[in-house]
Amino acid sequence: MRTFRVDGARPAARRVPVAAVLLALVVAIGSAGAAAAGRPASVDPAFMTPALNPTFDWECWRAGDQIVCEGTATESWSGVEIGPCDDGGALYSTGFDSRRIRRVSDSEGRALTSQLFVQARDTVSRSPTMDGTVAKGRGQFYVSFAWGIPGDQSTRTSILHGMDTSVTVPGHGLLLHQVGVISYDIDDNLLFARGVHPIVDDADAAFEQLFREGCDALADD
Repeated sequence: MRTFRVDGARPAARRVPVAAVLLALVVAIGSAGAAAAGRPASVDPAFMTPALNPTFDWECWRAGDQIVCEGTATESWSGVEIGPCDDGGALYSTGFDSRRIRRVSDSEGRALTSQLFVQARDTVSRSPTMDGTVAKGRGQFYVSFAWGIPGDQSTRTSILHGMDTSVTVPGHGLLLHQVGVISYDIDDNLLFARGVHPIVDDADAAFEQLFREGCDALADD
């Protein structure tokens, strides 16, 4: 699965079933982009501090004493191998990940706040053509970023709001359901979590376990 970075946020987790859905981790913030008519002078995205995520397509413009930037990134994949199972088989993924982000900066291009919406869907199977039993993953969440000192990435914090991610397999039910709010600092230290979060502290171990469960649940009869 792909490894988008989210406006400088930590990378998506290692390749695992529905990684794009889980951490990954879009419905637009605001409109899909205001019409150019009536919009103030555009600004070169390279002017922003810290640098804007290059995996997004950006448009920036001045709005009073601030600079607003909007970016979009959409990716889809089909029959991609996401890792081997212990029995010699493998898991494959077909899905999409869509994101839209809006950053507000001061007049010097130094980041103040940023808002991201993510929407993802994933189908995982033992077959690259998605034959047989499949796992269905879905995820959506909204992330707000705030810079304690404008443009200083070391002072940035993030809050994942309205997280709702799940993985289901027919006959097995839910393999994962993560719902609620989580906040991290720039070093990935957990600041707080509210809701149901089976994947918070040791994400690598949790994903490894989820991958094994996915391999077992989707094994051929």
